[in-house]
Amino acid sequence: MKKLVKVVSGLVLAVSFTAPKLGVSEVAPTDPAIKKGEKIFVTVKDTKKQTVAVYNKDAKKTSKTVKMGSTFTAKDVKKVNGKKIVKVSSDKWLNTKDVVKD
Repeated sequence: MKKLVKVVSGLVLAVSFTAPKLGVSEVAPTDPAIKKGEKIFVTVKDTKKQTVAVYNKDAKKTSKTVKMGSTFTAKDVKKVNGKKIVKVSSDKWLNTKDVVKD
């Protein structure tokens, strides 16, 4: 009889115990689209150089660079030769892989 009471009370405890409710995790979009007028932030994958190449309107690299951590307002966004680029000033364009929304 004692074993039956122990088993039943153990089952009652196990069934009545509920795990604490965890909050729903927020899922950030993996590649949020950058739109005109949004603030963007320059990120760098190569930690030694700490700079990002600047492109021209035809998506060709120029000799100019931009430092990591710079913030800009996107003036325009377009796709050229398979590259998506963001205009940050009159003659500077950045690859969207090098920037994130601020």
